[in-house]
Amino acid sequence: MREHRAAIVSFNYASDGWFESNYHGRWFNFDNGLRRTTDQPQHPQHSIFVIGSSTVLDLDVPDNATIPSLLQKLFNAHYLHTYQVLNIGLSALNASQELARLHSVVLQPGDIVVFYDGVVDAGDAGANRLDFRRGRSLTGKACNWFERTVPDLALGQLYCEWVTQSLPPVGQDPADPARALADSQNYAKIIESVAHYTKAKGAQFYHFLQPHLLSQPLQPSEQEILNNHVNVPADEVTRITLAWPFFEEAQQSLAGDGIASWDFTHLLDAARSQHMSLYLDLVHVTERANDIIAGAMFDRIQAYQDSRVF
Repeated sequence: MREHRAAIVSFNYASDGWFESNYHGRWFNFDNGLRRTTDQPQHPQHSIFVIGSSTVLDLDVPDNATIPSLLQKLFNAHYLHTYQVLNIGLSALNASQELARLHSVVLQPGDIVVFYDGVVDAGDAGANRLDFRRGRSLTGKACNWFERTVPDLALGQLYCEWVTQSLPPVGQDPADPARALADSQNYAKIIESVAHYTKAKGAQFYHFLQPHLLSQPLQPSEQEILNNHVNVPADEVTRITLAWPFFEEAQQSLAGDGIASWDFTHLLDAARSQHMSLYLDLVHVTERANDIIAGAMFDRIQAYQDSRVF
């Protein structure tokens, strides 16, 4: 636990503007700012860049149990030492930031890019902010003005309290479904851009819409996770519940357009139904769950590669 906390607080801004760590311990290590992928070959021909948010970086498990490390073992077993897998995950990245992250690496012909994401974009933390929600009305905009310019004015504080109390709950504002739809459409456009960019570089692209706790009715232990509103904010749950069907439709559209994209929303449901404890919070999972996810990723990538002629 002490090493886990030390790894979390070790991040600093790097010269390129990204957060990075150079922490080294027994279970958590960073090399050149990236979370260590174990079992990398010494002389690989190509690189596999796994890009996503904290579920890719994954400070909840040791180095050898992250999705990239588990993928590395599978590629080693089936493709000898052809590929090295690199963990390009960073906490809280949305799809747009992931694309920027991709632009920061040197992509060569024959390389592979994997995006594993969805929850950060669907959660749309910005849309849950009070100033954003109040800003949808003239009265709310006036409140935001008071808070910015005269935050200590008692009359302004009373007015803002009234405005805030009159807001509909998150997810029940008539504008919320339209916002969720727009989020999913923007997400799909970014994934399309990633696919085009990767192809132009002579590399391959694979996209996976990630699973989450809300994919099926909860087991009692999972309900306890959901009831912890510090780790799982209620507004985030509401927002993802509202937005996720739009994101699943976006993924289906991407696959229909020929992009190698799969929906992993329900990937862990069967194991959960057997009372296997897999989730740590809304989206972060155990080592066992990572093993299931990495195996499913590899199976899709291998089948897709075998179906194509390079």
